Amino acid sequence: MLYGKFHRIEKKIMFESFHGEQYSDNPRAISEKLHEMHPDFEIVWALNRVSKEIKKILPEYVRVINRKSINYYREFATSFGYVTNEGIVPNIYKRKQQFFVQTWHGDRGCKKVLYEAHGSDNSSYKLMDPYFTDICISGSKFGESIYRKAFRYNGEIMSYGMPRNDKLIECSKSEVEEIRNSLDIPKDTKVLLYAPTFRDSGANICDYIINIEKTLDCLEMATKNKWVCLFRDHPTRKSIDFNTLKRAIQVSTYPDMRDLLLVADMLITDYSSSAGDFCITKKPIIHAAYDYREYITLSREMKVNFYDTGFIIAESQDDLESKIRDLKEEDYKASDDKAIEFFGINETGQSSTLIANRIAKEWRERS
Repeated sequence: MLYGKFHRIEKKIMFESFHGEQYSDNPRAISEKLHEMHPDFEIVWALNRVSKEIKKILPEYVRVINRKSINYYREFATSFGYVTNEGIVPNIYKRKQQFFVQTWHGDRGCKKVLYEAHGSDNSSYKLMDPYFTDICISGSKFGESIYRKAFRYNGEIMSYGMPRNDKLIECSKSEVEEIRNSLDIPKDTKVLLYAPTFRDSGANICDYIINIEKTLDCLEMATKNKWVCLFRDHPTRKSIDFNTLKRAIQVSTYPDMRDLLLVADMLITDYSSSAGDFCITKKPIIHAAYDYREYITLSREMKVNFYDTGFIIAESQDDLESKIRDLKEEDYKASDDKAIEFFGINETGQSSTLIANRIAKEWRERS
């Protein structure tokens, strides 16, 4: 509170992603576009630590502060803008001049959250609190319904797409090659991204993890190409012993899912909202929902019937391999189109630009 009384607001924007664990997602996209278009803003990132993975992609113009330090509160109180994809930590106060942007990371997540899941916000974090949030970011009608119902947010929503997805619509070949090289992906090799989500129930991993080697064999036979698997496990668990895999690259600690989606030629997940992003690329997606009944009973209740989304769903390893063998371009493109229609996706490729300009406009009007 003292910083709010005796220190002036500075022309700087503070960013956080996943509670300070990553330099990623929508905040990263906005941060980079803001610096590109309005370099007079100081860019500050609150991180718990700068891992070697983050260090590789963190721009030199970013000033990093320790999210768990006292200095965090001073920086927060003196920043004009604040951009996050999660809730706001307790004991934080917003000043009248400040402008806060909530970019929530689960715009197309089918799992129920907060008020829809629990009947209340049982988190100590302020998620889309109308006192703190000036605007929310959405890339779909589905996402807007989450904000209105699950978060009970009744403020402004900028519905031009999720900033992290701008590059999925238009990205240079050189950027894709740079990411491939950083991951040591062999040339002339197709990329399968496998990204299962976590289970609240502590289910046996054998019930829902695909057989990666068999899946790659099937892909190579069906497409006559070499394939490698990028495996992105959920950070709260370790599902696979990588010593047993010959054609898989562990990317669970890679700092930004967007980069992995950019290099992927195919996505297999179970219930991750990443499929709702990847479908705009019109590339193949299969949901390996081996434990669907158990999942919705023991882990998370769904907002919708998963089978209504339009996605291709495999219910077992045999079913997955069968769908890969039978997969045709017109089938997966039709599936992606159905998912885009189901979620009401409205990605423009310009979201980061529009939000960066909005932040600059608010600064001119409020300073």
